[in-house]
Amino acid sequence: MTALTSLASLLSPRRWKLLTRVALALAGLTLLVSVVHEQAGFAGALLSWSASAADAEHSENEAKSCVLLSTADGATELPELYEDVVPDVAASNVYLMETSHAAAVLPRGLCGLESYCKLNPQASVWFLVTAQSLEPPTLAALKALQAAYQNLCVAHVNFTSLFKDTPLLELYHSEKFNNTSHKIHNLSDMSRVALVYKFGGLYSDMDVIALRPLVGATNFIALQDDGTGYLNHAIHRMRRHHPMLLRVMKHVAANYNGQTWAANGPTAMSDVARLLGCDLKPVGLDRLVNATHYRTSQQIQPCNATNPCSNQTEGCDWVALRSNAFMAVHYDAAYKLFLGPEKNETSPPIQTLYPDSLGLHFFNYMTRDKEVQSGSHMHRLASEFCPVVAKKHPLLA
Repeated sequence: MTALTSLASLLSPRRWKLLTRVALALAGLTLLVSVVHEQAGFAGALLSWSASAADAEHSENEAKSCVLLSTADGATELPELYEDVVPDVAASNVYLMETSHAAAVLPRGLCGLESYCKLNPQASVWFLVTAQSLEPPTLAALKALQAAYQNLCVAHVNFTSLFKDTPLLELYHSEKFNNTSHKIHNLSDMSRVALVYKFGGLYSDMDVIALRPLVGATNFIALQDDGTGYLNHAIHRMRRHHPMLLRVMKHVAANYNGQTWAANGPTAMSDVARLLGCDLKPVGLDRLVNATHYRTSQQIQPCNATNPCSNQTEGCDWVALRSNAFMAVHYDAAYKLFLGPEKNETSPPIQTLYPDSLGLHFFNYMTRDKEVQSGSHMHRLASEFCPVVAKKHPLLA
């Protein structure tokens, strides 16, 4: 008599049936554990799949490089934003863009780029271009900057990818946009807002020479006119997904004006700030860092479905920087920056120039035909804040 037969004789039919069910259940569980082990943990895979996919994507992005490298045939391929490289949204990012599809970047623009790299070594400085390839002198200059500054990333940006998942994508592909004047400038205005909205950080036009570090600054938009509250969005810093920037994109998409200069840039930003009831009184540099708690939203519009109260407060989480923070010299007088000193004129030390400014906007659109004269402010500022560029192009020519 076997042990199993002896056990059956000792148990009642009901208990024997129950014991059989328990044994079958244990056998099934043992088989399942074996299968799971062989398949590298099916249950664990279910729990960790999304995290593993994200880690793999992150590792792949980190493996890509922003550094410009020449291939065997001497060509230089630009890394692609989104496909090859992506800004770290948890880091400090600075963005400058060339949105006209130009293959050459002039020394004045390179000077502005270098100044941000030099003064913000803890930030990632992104130079995004829309040309598929760059001319050899520009590539050589950018490679020289990357050799001097480890924080410079150069990449190509595609507008469709940039505007994806924003209110601007449909407008960008519309006849309304493509058949209007100032297309290049409107692209520049639209792309800077989308870029900062998606990744967060500081945007600056290339015709700005940085004079002081900007890492750690609070959300801000530079003013063009302190008296009227008109904003100059040539320089602004916002956290990622800031509701103010989303409102600006929605405003431009709904009210696009392709015929009027600046309508989709500083004018749109100023209009949205007023609609949100934001405080546009000028703020100086002494209140730039962690200063938003001093500011209050001035509600000038009743709360409704279109403009809920919560958005009005959240959308105004930024300061309006006094115009001299970047426009110590008005655009009408920007040509003076290029003039050398008069005979027997004593120039003040470079350290004393523009004490209340974070940067100097030299308005390239209005000064591009002006030559930089020896001893001029532009000449001296370049020597101090963009030494790599100035060494090869002392007068930025």
